[in-house]
Amino acid sequence: MDAPRLASNPRFEVHELLGSGAMGDVFRATDKARGTQVAIKVLRRLDARSLLGFKSEFRAIANLTHPNILQLYDLIAEGDEWLLVMELVTGTDFLRFVRPSASGETTSGDADFETFASATFTGPADVEEHASVARSKREHRVQPRRRAALGPLHEGRLRGALRQLADGLHELHQRGFVHRDLKPDNVLVF
Repeated sequence: MDAPRLASNPRFEVHELLGSGAMGDVFRATDKARGTQVAIKVLRRLDARSLLGFKSEFRAIANLTHPNILQLYDLIAEGDEWLLVMELVTGTDFLRFVRPSASGETTSGDADFETFASATFTGPADVEEHASVARSKREHRVQPRRRAALGPLHEGRLRGALRQLADGLHELHQRGFVHRDLKPDNVLVF
């Protein structure tokens, strides 16, 4: 997937496509202004109402810092595309961590967790508005990824992972937010 506007932005050096989803495509890039590697989500076209809701959500959670929540940095307009610049978390998804395969696909037993947090929060005042936005997002079809065979459940990893995941979710709830897309693919272990 090519991201021509992203690639033409002098602030970023795009390295690779990390994944695609209903909201857009995520790239690994160097942010020359920050002097660090970041993840950039190029959002699919949004109608005016969806964009307003997304911008409001971004503003509300951009300053949220917690060891178990992905840090959002910037929301940038590039023509008719929107770029969400966020912390780059490299690791494996929740299922692969708690059910490592026999082929050696593992991560450190004392791993830290981040919840993938782009455009998936809702505050208590705008639940109805975002319900319609969520329905429209489901219309996009995403190609399923092939999964490596999962091994048996590693109970110790599961307990540690769930504890840290619960800590991150608790922080969100304390601030009046709900993560609306919590699933194993959106919980990264690093």
